[in-house]
Amino acid sequence: MFPDADAERHFRDEVWRKRTSLFQGVINPADIKVSRDEILALCGNELAESRKIGRSGQAYALDLGPFENVDLGWRDMIMVQGLEQFFPTIHEMLGRSFGFFPRWQVDDVMASVGDRYASCGPHFDHYDVFLLQLAGEKTWQLDNGPHSDDELDPDAEIKLLASFSAEQELTARPGDVLYVPPGAAHYGICATDNCITLSIGLRNPTIGEMVADLSEFLLDELDTPTALDTALHPAGAALDVGFRDKIAALILDDNLLNNWYGSYVTRLIEPGLLAGSMPGSLAGKTIHASLATRVTYRELPDRLMLYINGDIVELAPESIEWVRALSAQRSFDTSQVPEVDMDVIETLIEYGAVTAESE
Repeated sequence: MFPDADAERHFRDEVWRKRTSLFQGVINPADIKVSRDEILALCGNELAESRKIGRSGQAYALDLGPFENVDLGWRDMIMVQGLEQFFPTIHEMLGRSFGFFPRWQVDDVMASVGDRYASCGPHFDHYDVFLLQLAGEKTWQLDNGPHSDDELDPDAEIKLLASFSAEQELTARPGDVLYVPPGAAHYGICATDNCITLSIGLRNPTIGEMVADLSEFLLDELDTPTALDTALHPAGAALDVGFRDKIAALILDDNLLNNWYGSYVTRLIEPGLLAGSMPGSLAGKTIHASLATRVTYRELPDRLMLYINGDIVELAPESIEWVRALSAQRSFDTSQVPEVDMDVIETLIEYGAVTAESE
């Protein structure tokens, strides 16, 4: 997306989390070989989250998929989540044009499809989003916010701002990318027929969501009947809060917290998309991450932690070559794999996290 390191540095220093910005003609739409018909066909797939937003006057109505037959009426918009789990070309686009942040930070790629005047209304997100215009044109009315949930319309079926006054208006054309930071309002209206926008959303969970998830992880990891406070205190004694140090030592353990976060950010959106197979002989094979797979890793002095689809795998430091290739390029050759790790590769194939392909 950025032509050189200086342009990327400018984005990180001057734009990121500061202001909405349009980058014109930075992506070639012809390189993203996914059609309107292919996107709409996903609406009938139970493993793909889809919804239709219809508009009557100033009111918006929400219908949830799957849809046997997509009836895209006047001013209707179809939205389909998780395109990167179904189309290899979307994965290629992420690596080619959005490789300036790690893949594990991407929440998903959503398509919004509509004809002239279709819209999902004025709203804001709690996360950073890159809006790539794939086909047609879309008019955007924008402000820089920040907005909060108490500004939402309590009577709307979808999360829309009760009141919105645009500070600027612009038109996105094929190949343009609009960056919108969290809390900034955006109101997109299809300006032409066959309007397709791809939304690349970055994960930005709330503190509450993360604490709740961490709690569940701790309950699984710290499954022990040992009591923290075994002292028999004298009658009339003041409250002894020394047990807090023991709890803090458990919760604030660096290794436990890092393993939780690695598991959290790689958790699958739809586990049902993985299809396992029997590995067979892996000699001379190229191993590819499945489309739905999410993966990252952490290097330690004495070991290597692989986080893949929410699972945690401990490896030796010598495994770094294939693990790094899997995370960055989403593929590696079995010649890069130490013999001791081949059983790990076989297990990943059996669970459908990766697939084997002959060179």
